[in-house]
Amino acid sequence: MSPRHLFRIGAIGAVLSALCCFTPLAVISLTALGMGAAVSYLDRVLWPLMAAFLVVMVLAWLRMRPVHGTRESNAQGETR
Repeated sequence: MSPRHLFRIGAIGAVLSALCCFTPLAVISLTALGMGAAVSYLDRVLWPLMAAFLVVMVLAWLRMRPVHGTRESNAQGETR
């Protein structure tokens, strides 16, 4: 997978899990589906899920950054 694709996945996942953490979106959805008993487990699942998506997003961002001192940057006429 390309770093840009991983960055998008991380960003979308982090935003969706943040919406479910900080708004009653997940509570209302689970209650409407008849799975209200699962509401007590949301904090145990959503916080680590949001952290995992943020880690994916940061790692993808680090892979997308240009690395200084590589052959490509020296080929553009940069001198040390």
